[in-house]
This record gives sequence, structure tokens and C-alpha cells, in this order.
Amino acid sequence: IAEGNEDHHLQILKEAENILQGKKTELERLKDQIAANQRELLLLDQLLGQKKEELHLLQDGIAQKKANLKEALQEGEIEVTDKRRQIKEVRSFLEQLNAQINEKRTHLSLIKQDIGKEETTLQAVLGQITKHKTASPFLQGA
Repeated sequence: IAEGNEDHHLQILKEAENILQGKKTELERLKDQIAANQRELLLLDQLLGQKKEELHLLQDGIAQKKANLKEALQEGEIEVTDKRRQIKEVRSFLEQLNAQINEKRTHLSLIKQDIGKEETTLQAVLGQITKHKTASPFLQGA
């Protein structure tokens, strides 16, 4: 009976040893898996850091572009305002010039009328002189 018990105990010990060996193997496999997961986590963490840096650079780029566009828009608005002011000045100048031209035309028209009247008067006087010349014997010899 003692030998049977001893065999039984040995059998139980061998089974326990086999179970323990299986657990050690499982533990090693889990340690390897944890190490692999930690390496992967480290790589993912590095990748995350890179992506955060890329995102930061992109956001800075976008902010700079927005600032540039805002500045360009402000400059454009200033230029448009300046051009509108220049257009108003040119229009005002053209209106003044047009008024002066109209005044000069009116004045020229009056001068032409005066010249026409003077020509008519001169023609009448010339006609009178010619008439007197042909009628007067003293002026015919002259």
C-alpha cells in the first residue's frame, strides 16, 4: 500500500511538474507577447509623436496662410479704397474740365457770332465804299 501511495504521489508530482512546466512555458509566451506589445506600443508612441509634430506644423502652416491671406485682403481693400478715391478725383477733374470746355465753346460761339456781325458790318461798309467809289468821280481815279 505504501508503494502504491508513493507511486500515486510520484504520479501526482509528475502531473504537477508537467502543469508547472506548462504554466512556465505559458508565462514565457506571455512575457514574450508583452515585450512584443511594449515594442509595438513604443513604435506607436513614436509614430504618435511624429504625427503630433506633423499636425503642429500643418496647423502653423494654416495659421501662417490665414495671416498672409488676411494681410493680402487688407492690402487689397486699401488699394480698392485708394483706387475709388482716385476715380472720384479724376471724375471731378473731368467734370471741371468739361465745364471749362463748355465755357470755352460758348465763348468761342459768341466770338464767332461777333466776327460774323463784324464781317457783315465790314461787307456793308465795303459795299457803301464801293457804291460811293462808283458814284463819285473823284474817288474813281484813286
